[in-house]
Amino acid sequence: MRRLACEELEARRLLAPIVTGVDPGGYEDDPAGFAAVQNVATQSLPVLSIADVTMAEGNSGTKTFTFTVSMSGSNPSGASVDYQTINWSATTADNDYVAASGALTWSPGDTSPKTIDVTVNGDTTSEPDETFYVVLDMADGADLLDGLGQGTISNDDFVPTLSMNNAWILEGDSGTQTLTLTVNVSGTNPSGASVNYRTADETATTADNDYVAASGKLTWAPGDTSSRTISVTVNGDTTFEGSDSFLVELFGGSGVILPLFPARGTIENDDDAFFSIDDVSVSEGDSGTKTFTFTVSFSGGIYARFANIDYATADGAATTAGNDYVAASGKLTWVAGDPSPKLVSVTVNGDTTYEPDETFYVNLSRPRGGVISDGQGTGLIRNDDASPLPALSIDDAGITEGDSGTKTLTFTVSMSGSNPSGASVNFATADGAATTAGNDYLAAAGSLTWAAGDTAAKSISVTVNGDTAFEPNETFYVDLSGPAGANISDSQGLGTIQNDDAQPLGTVDFLVLDSLDLSGGEVWLGLTTAHGGWLTLLTQTPGAQIALYDSSLVHRADSAAVDGNQRLDEAVSAAESFYVQLRGAGPAAELRIANLL
Repeated sequence: MRRLACEELEARRLLAPIVTGVDPGGYEDDPAGFAAVQNVATQSLPVLSIADVTMAEGNSGTKTFTFTVSMSGSNPSGASVDYQTINWSATTADNDYVAASGALTWSPGDTSPKTIDVTVNGDTTSEPDETFYVVLDMADGADLLDGLGQGTISNDDFVPTLSMNNAWILEGDSGTQTLTLTVNVSGTNPSGASVNYRTADETATTADNDYVAASGKLTWAPGDTSSRTISVTVNGDTTFEGSDSFLVELFGGSGVILPLFPARGTIENDDDAFFSIDDVSVSEGDSGTKTFTFTVSFSGGIYARFANIDYATADGAATTAGNDYVAASGKLTWVAGDPSPKLVSVTVNGDTTYEPDETFYVNLSRPRGGVISDGQGTGLIRNDDASPLPALSIDDAGITEGDSGTKTLTFTVSMSGSNPSGASVNFATADGAATTAGNDYLAAAGSLTWAAGDTAAKSISVTVNGDTAFEPNETFYVDLSGPAGANISDSQGLGTIQNDDAQPLGTVDFLVLDSLDLSGGEVWLGLTTAHGGWLTLLTQTPGAQIALYDSSLVHRADSAAVDGNQRLDEAVSAAESFYVQLRGAGPAAELRIANLL
């Protein structure tokens, strides 16, 4: 066997189109031109052809590229052919493969395929696919149909890609908090990698002491694809403000592909300014006047700004027309730096008439510099006049409505005092937010009777209709009237139909809910996650607790105490549906929902 020189291979490449009649322009830049030897043939000899091979190189060690040389036609006299490898984009000088050469031989009558093995060296360098060739030459007893086998070394080394999540944190009232952003690596990391990072202001600024600037470098050793974290210090304050954000940017990467956009760190404001008013209860007296003093508080750590709010009285069972009290209205003002409560005085007139306890209200409105957390103060004028007759009163009642069918809401009418002569009273339902037209409940009316000496309580039953519509808790009334042989001390019972249908929130990424009504003990919310990662639920409402259920109402998790708040963190998938149960008491609970990557 003799080894082909590059000059001879080139000459054979240029000769091929002359022998085969193919336009020479089609082979000028094509290594397949080396196959010029393939068609110098006679029809009486078997023909040889070599197959191409493609294989991934691997990261270390070696792999064997096996080229198959096939014979077609009969082989009566035996045949042989020489072979040798030649460089192309893969070279022996770069240690891509090991040169090989030799000869293949077929004895007479043997037409079985023969193989040529070429050793390819693995590496961890990211590079394009590379090729080399196995050339057949000097065929004896056979013609060459395809004398050029292409070996393609497929690259299997890729540059890893970095990604970084957005993150958020409550700022706190003092000290510092640490906001942590996670940098993740996807793909292999054969050669090691590094990247620089730095923070940049958005609405949160270092000049305003919102956070502390951070910068540095992250590194990965070869083969390491674990995540890294970037920590940024956030400063707490008691200033009421919107949520602020800053950016964290990756730059100057080596051996990695960087994300297109920076990550955002959000500092959630947890400082609120609240107006609230208390309730007052005083006996009316038999004559003259008494002063009901309501206290309006301004709290929430916002004392370095101007604030004001309007107030006005409103009738309840006590009315100005009935000379029970004197109407009052006005404006309360806090100058910058003044945290002290303000007082609202209402004049109540005394009398000697026996009557039930009566109420009026002081309502807050048009706040400036804060929000209203409790906007209604109740003034209870306690009756201090003796009753010559037994007194009748009706209690309030509440029930969850249910999803279908009916439920019975029962009111109790009680009698206090002696009943020497017997007594009776009429009752009738009256619409509030719940109405008979809206099919919320069935109207009821009738009378209750007590025989002489009987002071036992009587009951009134009202049918409530279930539904599956999400709506606020609704109320209606049962009014007592037309008493005989008794006085009425409390003439109106409040019936509360407590909603037990989940409020749909839709797809949630981040949401803050306030003024959730927990008067019925709980609120249900339905939501769908925007993306996979974590679902975080947080409430700062004292006494409130959170529970998470899946779409089939199977319990998933309960909240736990974290820094004086109740917090729940659950790993979730994208587009996953949940029900959230917020339990507690009061008319103004708060819940924060975040779906974090």
